[in-house]
Amino acid sequence: MSALQLKKIILVLSLSFFPIFSCVSYAEDFDKIRSNAITFIKKGEVNKGLKVLEALASKGDIKSIIIAGSLFLNGKNITKDFNRAHYWFKKGAENCNKKSILILEKYFYKRRGSEYFDPQKIDYIKNNCVKKKQKNVEIVENEPEKSKPYKKQKPKKISKSNNKINTQVTKSWQNIVPQYGKIIGVGSGFAINKDGYFLTNHHVIAKCESVRIRYNNLYGTAKVINWDKKFDAAILKVNALSPYFAKFDTAEYIAGEKLYAAGFPAKSLFGDEMSFSEGMLTNVEPSSSILSWFKGAMLISVPIASGNSGGPIMNKYGAIRGMVVGGYEEAWVKDILKKGKVKVNTSNVTFNFMVSGNLLKNWIDDNRIKISIKSELQPKLDSDIIGLMAKKFVANIECIKNE
Repeated sequence: MSALQLKKIILVLSLSFFPIFSCVSYAEDFDKIRSNAITFIKKGEVNKGLKVLEALASKGDIKSIIIAGSLFLNGKNITKDFNRAHYWFKKGAENCNKKSILILEKYFYKRRGSEYFDPQKIDYIKNNCVKKKQKNVEIVENEPEKSKPYKKQKPKKISKSNNKINTQVTKSWQNIVPQYGKIIGVGSGFAINKDGYFLTNHHVIAKCESVRIRYNNLYGTAKVINWDKKFDAAILKVNALSPYFAKFDTAEYIAGEKLYAAGFPAKSLFGDEMSFSEGMLTNVEPSSSILSWFKGAMLISVPIASGNSGGPIMNKYGAIRGMVVGGYEEAWVKDILKKGKVKVNTSNVTFNFMVSGNLLKNWIDDNRIKISIKSELQPKLDSDIIGLMAKKFVANIECIKNE
């Protein structure tokens, strides 16, 4: 083919699609053009329909991006083309389209054996989207109000801090200031929604005449709403606001997944500040055994101590995977195994347990208490960020004997 013939073909194609690109450029009627493209494909004019869709998609029409990517991925009416599918879903993901991100993650970047397998790449895209969202919120919040006609207005001053413990929250806790009483036990807990609901262990509050909660330098009396010995869990409620709260991750458990514990262990040794430790999940199946006295027991390697009971166990997204229940010292374990006539070498072994977060979530749902689930777009977080998050929603639980 000569260069002159090639130029003629390009000119003809350009003139043929000029009306389409004109409409695309000025966004006059994307929906109508997209609908016509789909009609072409259904009638068997696949190439014609795809060219129109890709023309729209190249101009940023998200719906066309999804349709084109899906056609190439599924091979419906056309030959499968994973390269083209990847190209369009990547375009959609870069525009922070949720569906594009999920498809890109499932079929390309986190699919083992795929030539596109690259988990870090999808995490990078997610992180960028989170940053864009935060930047947009910041821009909106800091935009001064427009002046009304004939009346000048000063721009609103927006606090740079993200502190949710405002005057309204503080006053709500001032209304539940605790009475005098003797502290006979302590533990940990965590807020599960904004309405003053907290979760802790049943054994933390079992012998209490009243319960107090310390949360973000706020202090108040709580009521025990419900408890279940099978899960060693208890739901507490303060008649106050709890703007910082944990979200749950209901994904399947994986042996070896990294976990973090937060709470207030051994205050006489470590003081009043929250402690934070790291480990992993070593047993993925919730069970009951000679060692795990409660339903939903899961073995973890996260270091815990007295006072950690009732604290959250979080994953790499800062979301709840379980709740600390307790641990066994080696001597105690050997004694139990001896009584049960079980021969196991337990030298230098520590048995720490959490109760399954998924079972807890179902139990909380049964109590008709609203909680939040981690977003599928939530990126992985560094441990120090997770620690800062936990510090906001973790609470110190005090067991009181009234005087």
